[in-house]
Amino acid sequence: MGLIAHPAGISNIDVSFDGNYLITAGGKDLVVNLWEIHTNQLDLVELTGGEALEPYLSLLEGGKDGDFYNEIVDYFYFAQLRVQGENATAAREITARIPLHEIPNVMRALGFYPTEEEIQHMWSEVKYSKFTQTTQTIESIDLQELIKLYVNHRPVFGIGKAQIERAFEIFGAQPSLRWDTLQRRLLSKGERMTEDELRSCLDALVVADETKGEDELMDYDYTAVTFADKVLGFDDYDAAPTDKLV
Repeated sequence: MGLIAHPAGISNIDVSFDGNYLITAGGKDLVVNLWEIHTNQLDLVELTGGEALEPYLSLLEGGKDGDFYNEIVDYFYFAQLRVQGENATAAREITARIPLHEIPNVMRALGFYPTEEEIQHMWSEVKYSKFTQTTQTIESIDLQELIKLYVNHRPVFGIGKAQIERAFEIFGAQPSLRWDTLQRRLLSKGERMTEDELRSCLDALVVADETKGEDELMDYDYTAVTFADKVLGFDDYDAAPTDKLV
């Protein structure tokens, strides 16, 4: 059964001293609600969800036997190769863990593009996950922990052309945006990129077409659709291409 508790939003929330009741306060509706907490229902949900990694694997497309799980495993071990050097000839040390700074790379490879703030949140979550018990920070993560982190932080929907269009609207594209203008804003606004980071991204994005370099991009006017197609190479994950964000 669904219930609208506070039509105008919740201004505050608290739990009683014995943990049996939840108090919620509205805003303009001038309503305070008292909710009885049945923790046994949470225990039942936990039991039916499975043990260890099972609940998380069930949330992946295809589960443990699916192609996506195999992709996660592949990217995890490729991250180990990156750390030890892709062209190294010495015997490699298999640790079954990757350093925290590789987490963003793996997430992006899986189609999740976290902001710098979201990256900091993920790092902190792992780094201090056992600090209260051991007073030690954690500087690496194993495959199971990575899967849990991905499932808990990934967006519900992938990025599609509607999101790219919204970003172009924020940049003030009318209706197109020159690459030099976009580049200047990427280097100076919001979570600013460095020139090296931007150049590295361009090298990766245009590598498939050896005839297209940065100079060509600099002279090109982009709409949201052409930028998504020609530069990012994104598929449209939206159910309806004409959907707008609100």
